[in-house]
Amino acid sequence: MKKYSYTTVKLVLVLLLSAPIASALTVEEVLSAMPPDNAASASLLFDKAFEEGPALIKALCARITPSADGVDAEAKFALYGLAKHAGRPGSTAQRTLMARILEEAVRQADSGEVKSFFLSILNFCADDASVAALAAWICDGEIALDVIRAIESIGGDAALTALSLADCPEMQEAIAQ
Repeated sequence: MKKYSYTTVKLVLVLLLSAPIASALTVEEVLSAMPPDNAASASLLFDKAFEEGPALIKALCARITPSADGVDAEAKFALYGLAKHAGRPGSTAQRTLMARILEEAVRQADSGEVKSFFLSILNFCADDASVAALAAWICDGEIALDVIRAIESIGGDAALTALSLADCPEMQEAIAQ
């Protein structure tokens, strides 16, 4: 009996020590995987990114810069893919997480160009709760049209109310278009 127990313990130790150690997905790994080879690999990568939690996605957001400041194509590709992935039917938790992260990214961005990028991909995953965050920027001349488009894409009573209550030149321009 002792020999069997010893052998079992030895086997378990060998399996544990030889098993690959799960490591956290890093920003650099995500960026180096852009663009993904196919839809299946993209889906796996984006699911893993969401499993890592908001810190990874926020770190990708921090990589977005105005075009004059550098090249951020991989980060934009990754965030675009994450937003589209989160917007799939049945992905409520991912959608909600991504929408809140992108709303925060708009708030923190210093550049209108960067804000516009975040707003453009927010269209894929925005939800009813996004309307309140977006409504604060309806009359921001730098991003107003992007905000109005995002609110229109959400639709619903809250979106209609937010757009109806806005009183600024940007709204008149959007209505004219």
